Amino acid sequence: MINEIINVFERKFNKFADTTEAFTTRFIRDEDSAIGTLCFNRFNVEFEYCLECGASVEKSGLNIIVDFTKRSEFPIKCMMYDIIGLFDNDNFACWFYCFIENEQRMELCFDRLAKDFEKIYPKLKDFANSDDSMGKIREVLRKNVLNTVGIDFETDINSELENGESINVDEVYEYLFSLYFGFEQCAFATDEYRDFLAGDYKKALRKYEKKKKRLAYEDRLLEYIESCDNPTPILSEEYECLKDGLKEYHGASGFVPYLASCGLLLIPFLAVCVGMYYAISGILYHSALYASPLELYNALCCIIPALFCSFTAAYFMKESIYRKFFKNKYRKMKDYDAIFNSEKSKKRTRVILYIFYLVALIFVFLSANNGIAVYETGVNVNSHYFDVTGNFYSYSDIICLDAEPDGDSGKYELYLDDYSINIGMYADRNDMENKIIPILENRQVEIIRNSTE
Repeated sequence: MINEIINVFERKFNKFADTTEAFTTRFIRDEDSAIGTLCFNRFNVEFEYCLECGASVEKSGLNIIVDFTKRSEFPIKCMMYDIIGLFDNDNFACWFYCFIENEQRMELCFDRLAKDFEKIYPKLKDFANSDDSMGKIREVLRKNVLNTVGIDFETDINSELENGESINVDEVYEYLFSLYFGFEQCAFATDEYRDFLAGDYKKALRKYEKKKKRLAYEDRLLEYIESCDNPTPILSEEYECLKDGLKEYHGASGFVPYLASCGLLLIPFLAVCVGMYYAISGILYHSALYASPLELYNALCCIIPALFCSFTAAYFMKESIYRKFFKNKYRKMKDYDAIFNSEKSKKRTRVILYIFYLVALIFVFLSANNGIAVYETGVNVNSHYFDVTGNFYSYSDIICLDAEPDGDSGKYELYLDDYSINIGMYADRNDMENKIIPILENRQVEIIRNSTE
């Protein structure tokens, strides 16, 4: 899928490049990214596509980066958002298309991005030719980088150079701007920017006002929203990949099918877990006169591992489930799965989910081995989940059983030489009264009721 998206990007870029004034162009690509460069007299323009755009949120993004390095003593690069306000203050076009999920969307988004670039190119060219342009660009970048990354490149890096520090300026700036672009792209892959593009200025205003650290462009955007009397969508639905992408990223669009799948899978997994539970309990307590783990109410703990297994299986089987039961969403699921889940991440996820299966199995075993069992020669108590063998008390070690039934459970304190155990925690009152106490009475254990000090 990613290869097909890049193929479309390369074809569209090469066709667009032929219509521009660029004196040379180049296109570089690898497995999950590509850069098409237009070289002009005073600056270069990079149309950049990247599957992993730099931060944790944005995926499969198409972006424009303007490179003014040829006019500066050190590398200067910026996104269009950084400089658009310097030469076209009323322009609020979208310059970063995030969550491009298929070839069709790439074709639409590139055409729109190229069209918007054609409109502002004459103004950008005039601005780049002005004498004070570089000073304005540096000032905007300095404030934005300082506000996001926390580095003042005009001061910090220059001071290191003045102090004789041995640093590679190109590498330092390359790293600095890649870090900054990660923050900046993340700012334009958010709910507030999506609301603005969709024309819902009220929602966008509330969210931008709560945002503490804003870019210079976002401050200008906020002023525009506050002064706008007639809000209109910036992008129509076919270009709005950010809206659908954020839903997929947050899991909103696939939540109902996934939940329904988990519900369907819960029943067979619950049957398997309960079956394993009783098989393990039957083996462990086959010689017991009574064992609380064999009671149905104690087997209800199998709901927890069954839920984990159904969640895990739904992930593994989601493609089959979508294909059979949610055909309309199947194609979209495949598209977004390609950009959100790389092969490496899928392998890591599978390992984690297999661990969930193992943990569920261990939980069933420990649950089946937890409780009280009464034998011919004594009583065995497994007081907690990780107590595999438990503690065995022969009838000769037991002084008495203090039975104080109260409600559904009650207090059934088994007294030994130097301490006591409330075995009423492991069986309900009816089982204590009708099953356990008769066995203890037959083994000459004293039963005390309504005891007082």
